[in-house]
Amino acid sequence: MFFYSEGVISDYYRIVLGETFDDFCKRAVRNNDTIYFTWFLYEDHFFEYKDNIENKLVFSKCKSSDLLNLINSFLEEIN
Repeated sequence: MFFYSEGVISDYYRIVLGETFDDFCKRAVRNNDTIYFTWFLYEDHFFEYKDNIENKLVFSKCKSSDLLNLINSFLEEIN
């Protein structure tokens, strides 16, 4: 994770996008207030995906604070 428990952004951690999943190439980068995501579906994917086109780069972004709030809400629900 790239946040300390107090909600302060750390410069020492990287974003982890989950377990390796061979159907997609996925990357994320961040600055101090925004996280940027890109991904695309490989041509030789195993599963079928209705809304993804092979080799089409998809882009999205979110505010770091929004993701932190979502994570904190999730942790409150499960604890």
